[in-house]
Amino acid sequence: MNIYTFSSLLLFLGVSFAQQLRYEPLRNRGRDEDASLWSQGTDTYVRAHGLSFEWLEVPTQDDVTIRVHHLWNPRVNGTMIPVLMAHSLLVSGDVFLLNKPEQSFAMILANNGYDVYIINFRGSSYSPLTRDEFVNSTLDDNIFKDFPATIDFVLQRTNQETLNIVAYSKGAYVSLGLLANKPEYNQKVRLLILMCPVTAITKPVALISSLMGVLEVAIKTFGIPLSDIVDSNFYFGIFRLPGVPRAIDLLGHLLPIGTRCVYNALLTGTIDCISPLNFDIDLIEKVFIRGVPDGVKTRELIQFTQNSRSEQFQSYSPSWYDRSLGNILGSVPEALAHVVYVRENLDNVEEYDLSAVTAPVAILQANHEVFSQPQDYRRIRNSLCSNIIGGRLNPDKYVFAVTDPNFAHTDPTVGTRSDEVYGNAFYMIMRENDLSLDSSQGDVLGYLDPDFSHLASQTCESSPAS
Repeated sequence: MNIYTFSSLLLFLGVSFAQQLRYEPLRNRGRDEDASLWSQGTDTYVRAHGLSFEWLEVPTQDDVTIRVHHLWNPRVNGTMIPVLMAHSLLVSGDVFLLNKPEQSFAMILANNGYDVYIINFRGSSYSPLTRDEFVNSTLDDNIFKDFPATIDFVLQRTNQETLNIVAYSKGAYVSLGLLANKPEYNQKVRLLILMCPVTAITKPVALISSLMGVLEVAIKTFGIPLSDIVDSNFYFGIFRLPGVPRAIDLLGHLLPIGTRCVYNALLTGTIDCISPLNFDIDLIEKVFIRGVPDGVKTRELIQFTQNSRSEQFQSYSPSWYDRSLGNILGSVPEALAHVVYVRENLDNVEEYDLSAVTAPVAILQANHEVFSQPQDYRRIRNSLCSNIIGGRLNPDKYVFAVTDPNFAHTDPTVGTRSDEVYGNAFYMIMRENDLSLDSSQGDVLGYLDPDFSHLASQTCESSPAS
């Protein structure tokens, strides 16, 4: 045997061994204990399942403090690649930890060797804003202030040049907005995983269309006084009262038909009390203890609605507040100041061009949506088609729709069997990409058995962003 053959054999054995590196899987402790641990705080919950956890704080350029979850497996040896996770609308970063530990994508990533950071965008309960700071705070602040500051913080802290991003719903909006507007950040991204991405809802279902219409009329009529009421979020306090989460949980289990009716109406926009849910009803108590709903920000809702009305992925416009009855009648200083802001920024709307995004991408789509519709997903896929990666795990590009019936927008974080449906597969997609960039990560990243039987490949064609 010559030296070349011997070296090749050693390399093969080394790679084979690395591919079989496995960590002890996380185990669910049962519905009641899971909820009890969750009620004691996110840090207590994560540590109880054998992972390390700490809170971090990131200052932004406008002096807002962004709080970040940080979790990792203390049993991992070697340099861990950072992953930054970006949450959806009306929630905090806790949404990635709501599912049972073995099914939470964040905990799957951390347990198998990734260094996981979860941003809490401004206005969430972990990164609160004062009443004055809420005024004029939009999704653009997440795009241009919160997210780049957190990316740079994580890279500096870990002494890395690149990281992975997992962006869910609004998090995808923010990630794509940043990469489209600040091209230099594309070079800092190893892989961008988009879960149920939203940019503009071009033909919203009846429920969403009606809510958008009500919001537009209400803001154009009552302006800032109405925004102040909405932004206060005092009405969500009822869900946090002692005993209320447990009562909602018991009601959900006693009346499963009612649970299906409510969930399908809110998350698929249909009146359907028959179809089974992918939502795990054992999570109801956890959801209402902490996590959902976390807070409504009026101007974020306005920006999503404006995007959908224009069918463009674009910046926020304050035009809805111009000449509103609330502003005309109002005499408070912030109302007057806001009128000036509106007049100065009416024509400053910019479209965000997805063709400027060059970072590698993989995409997960829901199949029964209340937000992004098939044509919206198609537009996003086509705009990013040249960026979507492929590999040995699947014959086509890594862009998938879940095949399980009635898989809704929230199911990536609270769905049953999430590890089996998409979690293990997308972990292995990230792992495969990272091994292609640095083969030594085979000694750090665990191996999972990927299951693509719940995922249907989607096609894309390169085209200009629309």
